[in-house]
Amino acid sequence: SWFKWSQILEEGNKNIRPYPKVVPEDIVCFSYTSGTTGKPKGAMIANKNLISLLGGAEVSLSFVDSSSVYLSYLPLAHILEKIVFSTISMRAGKYALFGGDVFKLKDDIGILKPTIFVSVPRLFNKFHDTIRAKMNELTGCKSTMSKRALNVKLSNVDSGKYTHTIYDSLVFNKMKSFLGGRVEVMLSGSAPLSLPVKKFMKICFSCPFIEGYGQTEGMGGEFIQSIHDKNLDTVGGPIPMNEFKLIDVPEMKYTSKDVDEHGRLAPRGEICVRGANVIPAYYKN
Repeated sequence: SWFKWSQILEEGNKNIRPYPKVVPEDIVCFSYTSGTTGKPKGAMIANKNLISLLGGAEVSLSFVDSSSVYLSYLPLAHILEKIVFSTISMRAGKYALFGGDVFKLKDDIGILKPTIFVSVPRLFNKFHDTIRAKMNELTGCKSTMSKRALNVKLSNVDSGKYTHTIYDSLVFNKMKSFLGGRVEVMLSGSAPLSLPVKKFMKICFSCPFIEGYGQTEGMGGEFIQSIHDKNLDTVGGPIPMNEFKLIDVPEMKYTSKDVDEHGRLAPRGEICVRGANVIPAYYKN
């Protein structure tokens, strides 16, 4: 059944109930892990886990505001979509659900024209391969121009530049229309994405492309890049609601005294995270 919002308010006003008494430690929901470390486990998410994540997102995802438009198509049970929904809602942005058929996702995108696009490496890799294939099909002057445009923007992307006065209007604006033409920020999470694909996405859609890192046990986001970060070969620093440290792993030869190929200090180790975003336990485990 469908109800108008005015009907919902009218029914609710007939039976006003007091807000429930809750404390930070109360469990809000379970979010099952994918099982990468064994069998799937029910991560118990407490009030303080969710609220701390939103507090951190308010700082690290400051580009999300009331003008933001987002199309939801990732599984709602996944922690990544949970935090995107919560952040967009908190900032009073527009959050829309796709039609339910992933094969018609392009049609939904064309209707909504999102300003923020969040996805996983599998889809970004598909975008990369599809656009590359279409560029390879071009012939003559169009082929020459597209290759020239791609090479010029790729040579500039390491300096942080992702737009071009001439080539954007001639070549890349057509690519931007693939996602509705209004995307201002792209974000990847849940698994590593290769550097070449990140650079390609950034110049094709002429907008910042950032990557985050985290686990269900830490509310999905623990580290994230700034949209102003020129270096794409990183997942950024910690989000303010948590802190981290590296623990030496001698058997893997990971230590705090490791150096890179140039002899500069480059510590490595097991990443330990603590903060109000870390779950209290697994359900019955």
